[in-house]
Amino acid sequence: MIPIRNIVKNDFSKLSSSESVGSAVKVLEKMNVDYLLIEEEDKIRGIVTPRELAGYPSSRLILDCVIQPIGAVREEALVDEALRVLEQEKVGFLAVLNAEGIPIGLTNRQTIIDSLFQELEKLNREKDKHIIDLRQAKEALRVSKESFNNIVKRSADGIIVMDEEGKMQYLNPAAESIFQLKGVDLEVGLFGIPTLFGDDVAEVDIIRRNGEVGVAEMRVTEIEWEGEFAYMATLHDITERKRVEQMEAEAQASKARVQQLERELRSLERLSLSPKAAATAETFGLKSFRQAAPDTFNQVVQHYGDVMDLALEQQAYKVEHDISGKLRTIAEELGSLKARPRDVVEIHSSALRKKASQASHAKVQAYAEEGRMMVLQLMGHLASYYRTYSPGAIAMGMNKKPVKAGK
Repeated sequence: MIPIRNIVKNDFSKLSSSESVGSAVKVLEKMNVDYLLIEEEDKIRGIVTPRELAGYPSSRLILDCVIQPIGAVREEALVDEALRVLEQEKVGFLAVLNAEGIPIGLTNRQTIIDSLFQELEKLNREKDKHIIDLRQAKEALRVSKESFNNIVKRSADGIIVMDEEGKMQYLNPAAESIFQLKGVDLEVGLFGIPTLFGDDVAEVDIIRRNGEVGVAEMRVTEIEWEGEFAYMATLHDITERKRVEQMEAEAQASKARVQQLERELRSLERLSLSPKAAATAETFGLKSFRQAAPDTFNQVVQHYGDVMDLALEQQAYKVEHDISGKLRTIAEELGSLKARPRDVVEIHSSALRKKASQASHAKVQAYAEEGRMMVLQLMGHLASYYRTYSPGAIAMGMNKKPVKAGK
């Protein structure tokens, strides 16, 4: 088995966690390295690459950026121990330490697997030209292959080997799980010819056998497989991570939309009754509908919310629900209860807030758009009621009382 000190990358430098993103970029450029070990109080905190730093302002502290966690292993450790540490600590990189505990290099799962393939290729070449003991060479090759198979089979990343035509030659168990291809004959498996090589990483869509779509990070290496040129693709499934990121983005969008609705509602409330009119109403003891009859107010809010649902259904499915008629019925009940324009706004605001607390941000936006028209219609029907049943006293509506809403 290969000592891990033989499989390290030396293109790294160290940086304190108290430094800024700008300082980190300067160190990367000056030292011409791809990785920065972030230290905090002489302890390794994690690792960053130019990819993680992209998009952050130069003044941002490294400590506030995305830092990949990193494990550590002694330089005398073998590759199977290093892989076990990677799996147990669930990290992407390992710092290889000397006897004094100082980092002498970095390694990761991809580097180790590439080295194992290179070692396997080396043994294959030596097999053909070995002039000493052919039996020993064959045994060494057998042991190396067995070790390779054991490590690759236990790898959490999917590994696929393809020939020059893109036909699959080998899948490890993780790759079978990612694509749901367990038990599929490799002869019919055409993966395609990769166009990405080396240390480049690309996000690719995964089409599983059951039709589900996932996302994976893919790296591709050119190798020799059973004496022939081949490609090896390593796939790290990040479907769950992407799903969480999408949920967080949707939550932020929903939060922003709710805040916008709150601003619109407050504007409506300010417009519905001026401070002077509010003071006058209070002077004459005119309570709002909500204050005077809270139970009835809540019933009307529920009824108005039901009409909002019907309005959305009418818009989405092109059905007729006579929204105007239902709003007229609510207006007649409000008129019989001597409701004022401010009461209409309070009913609309309460119903919309209730919907915003229960629906997705897309549906909340739809409620808001339909609600703008509905509240104007309700205002119009209430004004019409007062003109019809109480001429000369539109604001009080004290004449005939039509049948209540919903009856």
